[in-house]
Amino acid sequence: MKTSNTFGIQFIIRQDKIKNDKAPIYARITVNGEIVHFALKQWVDLAIWDTSRGSSKGKVEAAKYINNGLDQVRLALSNCYQELQVEG
Repeated sequence: MKTSNTFGIQFIIRQDKIKNDKAPIYARITVNGEIVHFALKQWVDLAIWDTSRGSSKGKVEAAKYINNGLDQVRLALSNCYQELQVEG
């Protein structure tokens, strides 16, 4: 019987590393309850970060740029997970 795996991706900011009203964005990957964090080397202005959604808010260029980058990271991580699932 095959067990089902759980997989999730969230984007969070590190409140303890805030500088000049900007915080670094981290990806949090969860697989079967195990959590790994890694830095995206991207900083976001606190005024445009939506903690509940894990993305930037608004229609300003900076928000669009950050959300586009987050979408690319999410897609790449999902593809890696799917490849690992296929390989077993």
